Amino acid sequence: MVVDDDPVNLQTFKRVFRKDFRIQVASSGAAGLALLQHHDFDVALVDFAMPEMNGLELLLRARTIRPDMGRIIVTGHAGLEEIQEAAASGLLATVILKPWTDEAIMRWVTHHARLRVMKREIGKMKASLEEPEPK
Repeated sequence: MVVDDDPVNLQTFKRVFRKDFRIQVASSGAAGLALLQHHDFDVALVDFAMPEMNGLELLLRARTIRPDMGRIIVTGHAGLEEIQEAAASGLLATVILKPWTDEAIMRWVTHHARLRVMKREIGKMKASLEEPEPK
């Protein structure tokens, strides 16, 4: 899921990810939260500076809905101290500074998508180990 209030950025992200990922986009934090209610995303890539609900507020709410989803924020230095505190608290996994490159965005999204798949597999293995032995 990509959330950004800039339509040009949304189109760029669609282009970057179209070959390797299924992508849903939202142009506001509220629209992003609505998507999270109905879809299970591996990664949320959100812009920090958005009106009404900034990217940190969105990710804080998103964490309660999808706690194991990878969380990436993109910023142009605005609110950098606030973002660093959020990263230190575990709210964010990755902070990408503008101007970003397609390669950097793809590398981090791929990393978090793979990490989510691995976490799912580990969860399945743990569950199978906890099942009682057949008698």
